[in-house]
Amino acid sequence: MIDILGDLDELLRSNEFFLLGKWIQDARSIARPQDQNLFEFNARNQITLWGPTLFINDYATKEWGGCVGGLKL
Repeated sequence: MIDILGDLDELLRSNEFFLLGKWIQDARSIARPQDQNLFEFNARNQITLWGPTLFINDYATKEWGGCVGGLKL
């Protein structure tokens, strides 16, 4: 199973639209400088944990290159 997740992460990293770094960078880029950390937090929260206290695991899970290998393995 770990090999499959590693392969999935490699596949996702082959397409710019599935790169975790791009997702985070895009979130930060639309924010005012004082809100960039909040926008990054919300972007990460949306694809990992959900809710005001970060308690709903995988509610809106998305597969992103860099997240599968970094978070789920």
